[in-house]
Amino acid sequence: MSKLTVVKIGNATPAGSPFTANRYINAQAFKLVITGTGVNALETSGAGITIISGRFQNSKGANIVAANDLTLGLDGNVFTVTGNTQITAITTINWQSGPFVILETTGTPLFKHNTAGGAGTLPLKLAGSVDYQAAVDDAILFYNNGSFWHELARKQAGQGGRYNFLNYLTESGNTVKLGGLGVDAITTLTAAEKQILITFNSLAGASGLKLTSTYTLASGSAHKLLEILLSGANVNSGAATYGIYVENIHTGASSTNFGVAGIANSGSSNIGVYGESSAGDGVKGVGTTGRGATFISDSFYGMLAQSTTGIAGRFVVLPSSTNTAIEVLRINRQTTGTPAAGIGGYINFALEANAVGASEREAAKIVVTFTDVTDGTRTSTLKFTGVLSAAVVDLLTLASNGSVKWRPITASAASAITPAEGMIVFTSDTDATFTSIGFWGYENGTWNKL
Repeated sequence: MSKLTVVKIGNATPAGSPFTANRYINAQAFKLVITGTGVNALETSGAGITIISGRFQNSKGANIVAANDLTLGLDGNVFTVTGNTQITAITTINWQSGPFVILETTGTPLFKHNTAGGAGTLPLKLAGSVDYQAAVDDAILFYNNGSFWHELARKQAGQGGRYNFLNYLTESGNTVKLGGLGVDAITTLTAAEKQILITFNSLAGASGLKLTSTYTLASGSAHKLLEILLSGANVNSGAATYGIYVENIHTGASSTNFGVAGIANSGSSNIGVYGESSAGDGVKGVGTTGRGATFISDSFYGMLAQSTTGIAGRFVVLPSSTNTAIEVLRINRQTTGTPAAGIGGYINFALEANAVGASEREAAKIVVTFTDVTDGTRTSTLKFTGVLSAAVVDLLTLASNGSVKWRPITASAASAITPAEGMIVFTSDTDATFTSIGFWGYENGTWNKL
């Protein structure tokens, strides 16, 4: 042992030992190698560290009282912190870079983020870069990197762990972080916005977030896999509020972008999407008793309800009145520019046509237009169109001033029609049956000039 400058070990001097009693080893550039042939390679006679075969066992130190500059004892790496005093920093006495420390609380101390303490201390780097208000039975894991005590994990009373590494979650105050590593990196919830933002920049699977359940409830029980409640009072009268807001602006080779898709089946009554409003403009009961309604929001369709059986969509309003007509459906047409005469909107009826690659073709429209857009004198027309020899034609136009425009028909075309009682035509020329231009009506088995 003459090559070693200082070697001191143990807390007693065994008979014949060349070592002086002490609690530390100073071998300078040399190392101490201990080979154990029994169960324990190294074991202290009192509380401390024990190495049993491949197991490295720390000790739980004596309780410490919460303090602005928290001092940890030499008797372990796990400590119970009592009291409620704010904890700003942890002392570095008898600590080097690299160790881990677990603190569990029996009170409610406030851990301060990145706040300097007194001499001989290191500040705390907390998850979310915000202070952490501890509760009774919380536990927090720190790592000493020589400059800070970094929080690595947190377990809050009555909850599972809150983590800020790998693919887990960190929560501190009003801050939440979700996500993983690399391109799916952690995203922060700010205290001011109080929102959770999850970013998936690369999706290996089909779903960024998927909720599933196979739980069976008793008859009559409501089963809600996801429930969202928005409440409070909006002080801005011009701002809209959304319980759920979905926007799909995906680009690329996708043929169809879905804003919201709802599919319901296997029940006696299936509703793909259900919307209800207690007052104002509400829609209730959109769906079918078959496959349900699927709503598509893309560059062409604002909403598409599709069903393989039954009704694609149905609107039901349940007012208390029993003898008045009420508004059930409203279609609004707006423009980003200045409205001008001719602005309008229409309902298009498209039917499947017998043509390769043409599953739907326009069959008829109901068109409403403003002929005068001045608010005080606005005037509108209502027009019905159809299709004749694959061309769209105007059938009937009703103007607000009481005029009616009827689609004319040639006398030969009128003669080719199989007439029915009450039929009316407007002929544009004459023949043997229709001897003058104008309206003709079919009554009592003959055409008569009106």
